[in-house]
Formats: sequence, structure tokens, C-alpha cells
Amino acid sequence: MLSQDAIREEFPVIDEVTYLNNAAQCPVPRRTVDRIGQITESLGRPHIEPNVSGELEGARRKLALLMNAKSEEIAFVANTSEGVSLAASSLPLRADDNVLIPDPEHPSLVYPWLNLQCKGVEVRRVRWHGPGLAVEDIFSSIDARTRVVALSDVQWTNGFRQDLKTLGSFCRDREIFLVVDAIQSLGVLPVDVRECHISILVAGGYKWLLAGRGNGCMFVHEDVVQKMSPPLVGRHGVRGVHSAGGLCFHRDARRFFTGAWNLPGIMALGSSVGLLLECGVEDIARRVGDLSQDLMRGVEGLGLDITSPRRPFHPSAIVSFTTGDSITDGQLVSELASHNVYLALRGRGLRAAVNFYNRQRDVDRTVEVLRHILQ
Repeated sequence: MLSQDAIREEFPVIDEVTYLNNAAQCPVPRRTVDRIGQITESLGRPHIEPNVSGELEGARRKLALLMNAKSEEIAFVANTSEGVSLAASSLPLRADDNVLIPDPEHPSLVYPWLNLQCKGVEVRRVRWHGPGLAVEDIFSSIDARTRVVALSDVQWTNGFRQDLKTLGSFCRDREIFLVVDAIQSLGVLPVDVRECHISILVAGGYKWLLAGRGNGCMFVHEDVVQKMSPPLVGRHGVRGVHSAGGLCFHRDARRFFTGAWNLPGIMALGSSVGLLLECGVEDIARRVGDLSQDLMRGVEGLGLDITSPRRPFHPSAIVSFTTGDSITDGQLVSELASHNVYLALRGRGLRAAVNFYNRQRDVDRTVEVLRHILQ
């Protein structure tokens, strides 16, 4: 983990406000801001070309290390919605196949699958029972026509983390594709695509990957990628043309490459993921876990109800709580912001989310400002 001085240098915002809205958007570290500035400056001098290949492969390699993948299994996307849409459009699904998704679930994961209904693909919504969707409820909803289970690793409203290891083993044994939205976990919690038998994983860059908006990554397992037919085709995704005139796609995730790159976005991913690897995701998760537990205890001490899961369920960086009244919850978010304490209103109340650059004093100040407002 970086020293506190190094963290303050990378994230000056932590000395300006109490920022616990990381599940909405994380600040971009100083090194990445500088890196984006360098490539933006170069746009005015097009005769000086950056090392595009080196930047691409460097970012793919770092992203692969972050999730225990191979760099050949990594593609770039503009956002989570694009990645899930590519998965839904590319997998070999036919009429009368079915896809299982949680209910409720984030629209970015839901809409691409609903779009397949016009092709005869059935979308089954599996309701939660308890703090999140239990794997047993998924198992009981699967039948012989189930081809895909798609869900978030961490639920965006209350921070429930799915048991992907158990679910992944179940899906693998039945040749079901497991598609995971990891935007609320990748970069802050350990994610292992091999251990969890994930077929496809997608994550936008602007949350825990610390890379700003307009970029993201998609992992496609090496055993899955050649079963997929890209709906978007460009010169970077094709190796050549068959003698019969058909396209010969790359045999790895490069088949999802198209044309000109979002080089500033890719360089931002490479820079920020490099910082995460330098800190160590295991260490990040431990620090975030400790701060989250302290925040839960402090909020509960004020008489507020915690809506996030507790152990033995699967906690994350998100701490959600409520006064029990939605209007009062909204007023609290506004009052906190007036004191330079930033949270969000999501789901059944207020949502706070700490990251490794947050300090104990951020948690303590949040609790104290809440106490002052509630008096």
C-alpha cells in the first residue's frame, strides 16, 4: 500500500472534501490526469505518433493481472453497457433459449438481454429473497434451455456480493455462460475469473478502476471467444479474408477490436490499473473492509437502519442505510453535501462507499455530521 503522503499526492480531493461517493465515480489519480494530459497535448502534433501498440498491450496486460486472466482475453469497451451488449449480441443464442438475470438489477445489465426477446430468447427475472440473490434461487430457475446467467458481482444499491465461485462451478458443469458485470468490484475487491469460471466479465473504468468515463474492459474466456460472432466489425478485429469471401476473425478477444482507438481512455486504464497493482487489491480490500465496518457501526449507533448485507453474507465497499423515510433520506444527502460530505441516494436509502485513499477521519466526520443533522 502507498504511504499516506503518496496517497495525498495522488488524490488531492481527500484534503478538500469528505468523499464517500466512490460507488458513483472515483477520483482519477494525479498520475493518470498527467498521463491523459500528455496524450491530449500530442493531439495537436499528429506527426509525433505515440507507441499505440505498446500502450494497448500494456493496458491489457495490467487488466489481465488484476483479474487472473490472460492478456489475450482482454478487449476494450466504452462502458459497461457496450460490453454487456457485445456479450448478448455475440453469444450463440437461439429462439427458445433462456437467460437468467436478477430482479431487480442495474439497467445496464438488463436491457441488452431484453433486446434479444424479439429473436425469441426468453429472459427470466429471478427475484431476490433477503439481502441479495441467493445462488439456490438461481439454481432452481435453471432448466435445459438456460444458456446464460448474467448478473452483477456486487449489487449497486446495497453492496451485496454474489457467490461467484459456487455459481461459476454450477454453470461450468452445465455448459452455461456466466456473464458478470464487475463495475462495482473490479479494482477494489479481489476478482478471479479463473477460480470463478467466468465466461465474460465487463467493467466500466470510471468507478473502482479510477480511469474516468468513456473507457472500460471486457474479459472473454479463451474457451468462449471463438463461439462468439462480433456484431461490430473493423480492421483491427480481422486477420484476413477466406478464399470464399468470409472474414477470418482473431482467435482471441481482439476479434472485438474495431477501428481507431480511444487512446486517452486506454492510457488512463493502464495508468490507474498500474496504481492498483502497486497498492495490491488484497490490501485495498482489507483497508476498505475495515473502514466499511467502522462506518456501519457509527451509522447504526445513530439509530439508522443498515440495509447492506452483513457477514455471513458477502459484503463489499458499499454501506447503505436509511432513516426509514425516503424523503428524509434525500434531505440527508443534500444536508451532508452542504457540509462537504458526499454520498448518494440509491435504492432503499443513502449509499456510502469508501476506497483505499479514504481515512478513518473521513468515516468519523461523516458520522459526526450525520449526528449533528439528526439532532
